[in-house]
Amino acid sequence: MSNPPQFFDSTAPGATFEYTLYHADAPRISSQDPPANAILTNLTSLQVLFTKPVTNVDAADLLIHGAPATGLSGADQIMPSPLRCQPMAP
Repeated sequence: MSNPPQFFDSTAPGATFEYTLYHADAPRISSQDPPANAILTNLTSLQVLFTKPVTNVDAADLLIHGAPATGLSGADQIMPSPLRCQPMAP
């Protein structure tokens, strides 16, 4: 790193600029049932609670062994509430 910092010349040959966008206040999973890594013989539903409201979540967004859930409730609510979904039948 130069001191003092130098201007980035975006027109210079081979000039590239890369950054990572990080949202420190993004919703996180606060609880889930069944818990992660649980060993189950039959999964009929699951519940996920986030630390803040989430929107634009569809059943297809929730994958269980690569297959989308078949139903979803509790999404797009004003107050944080559990998302409940039903997995596809095997």
